[in-house]
Amino acid sequence: MQKRAQLTTFIITGLFVLLAVALLLFARKPAEEIARQTEFLAATTAVKANIESCLEIVGSDALAALAFLGGRTKLYPPYFSSENFNTNYNYFGGVSKVPSVAEMEAELGAFVDSNLANCADFSQFPAINFEPGKVAATATIAKNSVVLRVDWPVLMRQAEFSKEYSEFAAKFSPMRLGLLQQSMKKIAAKTASQPLFVDALFLLELGINATFTNYNNSVVYLLTDPGSMLRGKNYFMMFATKIA
Repeated sequence: MQKRAQLTTFIITGLFVLLAVALLLFARKPAEEIARQTEFLAATTAVKANIESCLEIVGSDALAALAFLGGRTKLYPPYFSSENFNTNYNYFGGVSKVPSVAEMEAELGAFVDSNLANCADFSQFPAINFEPGKVAATATIAKNSVVLRVDWPVLMRQAEFSKEYSEFAAKFSPMRLGLLQQSMKKIAAKTASQPLFVDALFLLELGINATFTNYNNSVVYLLTDPGSMLRGKNYFMMFATKIA
């Protein structure tokens, strides 16, 4: 029993010694190193803020492209062309070309994939070495919003310090892309049933502001939703239809 008590005392004493050594080593840690680590972590936080700001900008650009190009972020032949603007056909030659919600989400995600890294300016952090991975963005079109989520591993190193961020998100609200997509589908269906006639009363029943004009043997539509906002203005959707 006495030997066991002596062993226990020895172990406790050893633990106290180890703790004292650890505290001593920590106390001797150079203040300069602590300051450098604090500065590094502050810089990485600024990098994260920079990427999130870029996601807001690029996401806004993607939604703007979607507005001007009939629910897509680039032109797909055959498309409507004039001296003033171009846009996609959402009905052409008897076929509806209205993008689905899933297709619109894919267009937004691909736009962010292509442009986010170009927006993020790492040159303003010259003391940090960056090892960015591949951008993988996904868009979710909800009832009243659009959410962009990005998986982009960005590893930052400075001397013996390192930090990685990989998840970023941006939300655009109010944004009723689903309502606008349904309105485009209804217009395409109406065009199929009445190819030589634009029903103005039908457009009023869509519940949004809808205008149209005949241009170069096509009909160009502008759908403006007072319940959607982008960059401080009502969001809209522009596209064209053509019978043949």
